[in-house]
Amino acid sequence: MHITIDGMHCSACVDKINSSITNIQGVKKVSINLLAKTASIQGKINEEELINAVKSAGYNATLINDEYNQLNEADVPAIRSDLSRLMPLFFALGLISIIAWFMNDSNNSIDNYMVNFMGVYFLIFGASKIIDLKNFPNSFGMYDPIATKFNSYGWIYPFIEIALGIMFISKAYISLAVWLTIVVLSITTIGVVKILMSNKEIECACLGTWMKLPMTKATFIENFIMLFMAFWILPKL
Repeated sequence: MHITIDGMHCSACVDKINSSITNIQGVKKVSINLLAKTASIQGKINEEELINAVKSAGYNATLINDEYNQLNEADVPAIRSDLSRLMPLFFALGLISIIAWFMNDSNNSIDNYMVNFMGVYFLIFGASKIIDLKNFPNSFGMYDPIATKFNSYGWIYPFIEIALGIMFISKAYISLAVWLTIVVLSITTIGVVKILMSNKEIECACLGTWMKLPMTKATFIENFIMLFMAFWILPKL
């Protein structure tokens, strides 16, 4: 059985709805897709009881008919593939790579390239988060362990990234910048891994909330690349 859910916008909503549905007798499995605003329920349950369970959690639900259920997910206009949704992220990383290459010195040092890459990365990603700053803290708090407990951290995080970008590009306080990068991104990566392992469908705030990017393995890979560069540079400081 499949339903659409109105008003669901974060992982807390998913947990609340999931708890309400799983309490229904006969439910065997519940799979909720936050991005598509849908839920798939397996088991012998009454349709009206299901709708009422979602309403009791504070949301509106609409049953999707059987013919619609048989459609392939790729045919549903509201659901785009992760690849197409991640194009802005791939474009940003490609642009950063090109800019960092042109900024490289005459020695074409790999270490210098990495420092430039990290600098441009933090400036672009930090500035992108500020575009919709009012919504960023809540979205970031869905997966970052610190932002989950302290909302104020979500407000200052974009400015931390911009400060790191300036430090890397200006080659000032590189040692401090590298250590901060390792600490900050390690914490965020832990949150990303937990979300990926839980199979929750949430938005990634890496380029800000206005981009509406999905949380996928690409987010983990992005963080891993930055951490790899930081650890590569660290022994040479």
